[in-house]
Amino acid sequence: MSKDPTDILESLFNVIKTCPDIANIPIKMDFPETGESLGIEKLPNEQVLSQDMMGYIQKSIGYELTYKTQSNGIPLLRKVAAFLSENFDKIQSLNESFTLLTNPQLTEPEMNAMDNDYRYYAFDIAMEIETNY
Repeated sequence: MSKDPTDILESLFNVIKTCPDIANIPIKMDFPETGESLGIEKLPNEQVLSQDMMGYIQKSIGYELTYKTQSNGIPLLRKVAAFLSENFDKIQSLNESFTLLTNPQLTEPEMNAMDNDYRYYAFDIAMEIETNY
């Protein structure tokens, strides 16, 4: 079985998309698409924390969940964050390519951009994992 590095993103995505509060909002593993939507992306802040002689690496990685909307997105993102906090145990590797070392840490949702039609709200998800890639 391949050790696909997007396995963590896919697992996180699969948990978030089961949140009942976002059932009618499109979500994808990328920046939000046109119209009201959600997107989850990997942040470029990955850090290696340690590596053992067997090749297992402990690292810190981050993701950002962005909500594109015309209304205030903070209340909805708080509901998603609460749902995610209650379902951390469901973030798991389907191919055993990573193990969560601690519960993910979530930032407070905030507005981080706007254009003529939409506002962009987001929160970050920081995770510490052990992996062999």
